Amino acid sequence: MKSLEECLLALEDTRRRAGRRHAIVSIIKLVLAGLIAGNKSLNWICKWARSLSQKSREQLGFRKGIPCVATLSNCLRILGVEAFEKVFTHMCETTWVMILPMFT
Repeated sequence: MKSLEECLLALEDTRRRAGRRHAIVSIIKLVLAGLIAGNKSLNWICKWARSLSQKSREQLGFRKGIPCVATLSNCLRILGVEAFEKVFTHMCETTWVMILPMFT
């Protein structure tokens, strides 16, 4: 069974190399964790992320600080909905196939 991180690695990072400070996988994990934690906007996700311990930040993939709201917004816009749909559909199909034998 693939982990969420393994599935996210399939996302193509189309940002220019110059200026990339944070891995796209880390940004997506941050947004997802922030939403799960109950934050309803990118602004609140950033505030929440800055309150995390250094260990938690590193587990999300951030060693040099948390990205700003503009970075999160730009990355999500550049990736687009279609890229997410493709990755999450694949993840759900893979997970379902792995879980199904447990119930038969």
